Amino acid sequence: MSKTTINLRIDDKIKTNAENVLEELGLSMTSAITLFLKAVSRTKSIPFPITTNNPKKTNTQNNRPKTVFENEDLDLDFDIDQLDSLKNAIDNL
Repeated sequence: MSKTTINLRIDDKIKTNAENVLEELGLSMTSAITLFLKAVSRTKSIPFPITTNNPKKTNTQNNRPKTVFENEDLDLDFDIDQLDSLKNAIDNL
């Protein structure tokens, strides 16, 4: 299988925190991103719910919750159980 390189610009703190969690899970950053992209390809969606910090706060245009792209305060912190579930789901593809 041919490989390609992806360059990412990410906040240092987010990268460090993710590396710490991934180390606990026994995954490299490359493996985790590959798992994520496989899940996106398979499901044709983001493989976890994306919501605002306050789901009742809505976009005034059409009274729907803001999407990840509309929300500047989005908190994307994940706990180990969520990441474990994602890894298990992807491993079972």
